[in-house]
Amino acid sequence: MNIKNKLRLIVLAFLVFIITIGVITIKSQMGFAVKLEQYADKILPGSIAAGEIEKELLLSRQSAFEYSVTLNLEDREKTYIALRKLREQALKHRAYHYDSDSPEFLNKIDVIISAYKNNILEYLLLIENGANRDELDVVKEKIDSEIVKFSILVSPYFMQGINTSQLLADDLKQINTNSFYLLFSLMIAAMLSVGLLSFIIRSIFIPIKKLEKNVSVISKGDFISPIPPELLKSKNEIGHLASSFNQMKHDLQKVTVSRNELEKAINERKKVEERILKLSTAVEQSASTIVITDVRGNIEYTNPKFTQLTGYTAEEALGQNPRILKSGVQPVEYYIEMWETISSGKMWSGEFCNKTKFGDLYWEQAIITPIKDEQDEIVSYLAIKEDVTEKRKVREELRQHAKQLQERNEELDAFSHTVAHDLKNPLSTIIGFSDLIIEEYSEFSEKEIKQYNSKILQSGNKMQQIIESLLLFASVRKS
Repeated sequence: MNIKNKLRLIVLAFLVFIITIGVITIKSQMGFAVKLEQYADKILPGSIAAGEIEKELLLSRQSAFEYSVTLNLEDREKTYIALRKLREQALKHRAYHYDSDSPEFLNKIDVIISAYKNNILEYLLLIENGANRDELDVVKEKIDSEIVKFSILVSPYFMQGINTSQLLADDLKQINTNSFYLLFSLMIAAMLSVGLLSFIIRSIFIPIKKLEKNVSVISKGDFISPIPPELLKSKNEIGHLASSFNQMKHDLQKVTVSRNELEKAINERKKVEERILKLSTAVEQSASTIVITDVRGNIEYTNPKFTQLTGYTAEEALGQNPRILKSGVQPVEYYIEMWETISSGKMWSGEFCNKTKFGDLYWEQAIITPIKDEQDEIVSYLAIKEDVTEKRKVREELRQHAKQLQERNEELDAFSHTVAHDLKNPLSTIIGFSDLIIEEYSEFSEKEIKQYNSKILQSGNKMQQIIESLLLFASVRKS
């Protein structure tokens, strides 16, 4: 074999080696592309569908709990809408796992969703039937329990995206290693195929290196750094890989943002629930009677103090009109004036004479305030009332005492006037005769002096009788 043929054989061997390495590299890339396509077409959408299921679980829970507080029909409708979307997302999730080798996982998800839906519907039914807070809390715990079960069940699948990204990155590293060997072979055969080697470097090695860098960044949770535009514009397998990675990055970014928003909404919701719990506790433990009615005056809420005072339980009062407490003591015009005031959006205050469930009368000092929505429309009325029966009794007793005191003062004035008049006559007699005796003593006979002294004595005795009667009257009044 001549040198030329040997050289040809050597070149041919190098070409076969290069072609073999190239074929292996391309197959590895194609296998990697197939894995990535499978991940992008099935695993990732399945994970996203699971995330959407969790989102609708939390949204329906939030709407149901808001409905328990506000009794707003819009919140109830939001809950039903979320339940319908929850079922749609469950069907999508099953569709992406139709050929899964783990049907038990799908069955568990269906069981959790079915139990959760039943608990939500039970919770809404309890609200509409006016259940108390303890009954609602029992169902609420069941709802939260099903959400926790779902989160625990699908958490491994949320991590599957990142783990799969890491595996794909490892595969990509292996492709890079194969490309390195290909580059090494091309460098040996550079004198024979410089142009081919340059093309391979430009079209395979450098793009893969860039793509590997981006995949490593994505595997660390960075979904913001962009993939180089030249990779996305490429029409070969690397371009397809870059496009798939770019789409995967955007999908993972949406999932992450959605989870962050949900976590933020849940935290805010917990704070609102804590504030509502404090307010609810204050209302429940208030020493005043608190009643909330709709715009037609039908009772929607009463606190325990209402039951303690009136004898009506919350269940008995729910849906009734406060006129069940009306005693008939006050005129109809009094209630008409009250309704005209609050219907115009103003606060009304006054007293009611009401009747308990057992027929006992009692008095209440009431403040009634309209509750308005964002459009300044009245949606309900809030009444805060205090039992003033004892206070009115005290006020009435004081009024009677004051009246009696006034009458006694008038009697005392009349008595004083009479006493002064009765004392004035004998006193004038005593003074007159005493002055007469003193001034003209020498001119009177002994008989005349005795007559004058007798008059003085009679007047003194009369004054003594009046004073004794006055003392007797004072002792009688004191007793």
